[in-house]
Amino acid sequence: MFGFCASALFVVGHDCGHGSFSEYEWVNDLCGHIAHAPILAPFWPWQKSHRQHHQYTSHLDKDKGHPWVTEQDFFERTTFERYFASFPLSGWIRWNPIYTVIGLPDGSHFWPWSRLFTSTADRVKCVISGAACLLCATVAFVLCDYSVYSWIKYYYFPLLFQGLILVIITYLQHQDEEIEVYENDEWSFVRGQTQTIDRKYGFGLDTIMHHITDGHVAHHFFFTKIPHYHLMEATEAIKKVLEPLKDTPYGYKSETNYDFFFKYLRSNIQLDYLINKSKGVLQYRIGVEKAAKAL
Repeated sequence: MFGFCASALFVVGHDCGHGSFSEYEWVNDLCGHIAHAPILAPFWPWQKSHRQHHQYTSHLDKDKGHPWVTEQDFFERTTFERYFASFPLSGWIRWNPIYTVIGLPDGSHFWPWSRLFTSTADRVKCVISGAACLLCATVAFVLCDYSVYSWIKYYYFPLLFQGLILVIITYLQHQDEEIEVYENDEWSFVRGQTQTIDRKYGFGLDTIMHHITDGHVAHHFFFTKIPHYHLMEATEAIKKVLEPLKDTPYGYKSETNYDFFFKYLRSNIQLDYLINKSKGVLQYRIGVEKAAKAL
């Protein structure tokens, strides 16, 4: 439950990063740091990397949220890399430290000279956001009576649960055997956003996490405009717009996943790599093979 509640805090900071939490930039920046620093998510660096995911959703080369793996990529990997990618519980460390600290795939969010940052202003922001995280980690260390063991047990280890929940949510929002991924010549902003999936988790979890789970399609179309507290209203509106496209790859996509954890486990194993469905359009191998058998 801590993982879900901490992820709810992350969603508030996420809105601040998009500028949709408040009409005042300074309020977004302040509240974003307050929400993200305690869960060791450097606000400004994350804002920068996350913006690219939204700008290039489902773009084969430029969408870095969960990097797409082509057949060539898959077979060029070492045996360890293949097993690690398909090992479901790798999600425990994919967010922290692999993504934020080590910087795979788009650069460390804590190191000012990582490839993520290209200007002095970016590097200064990285230092400030990193310092905010360090301050929160230090306060937690003091509250744990300066015990490394207690700090890991009561602070860092619970944050790994938050990282796992975040990985599960973001993975399932954009990964499915039927979704399409586009090469540059076939990609467009609207086409890419239609490959987003709303997933209902149930048990009150969608409400706890401010509907970032079952209101994500609307968020992707209007990410700089709609705060989390209006997502469900926007979702009802977007359903009507996409309804005529329900029999195409661009229709509204939603699924009820009370078994979301097991869905994530299965998908990690089954969705191994993309192959060409048509010129410039890719789909997961299992989806293409199922469609061929159904003919």
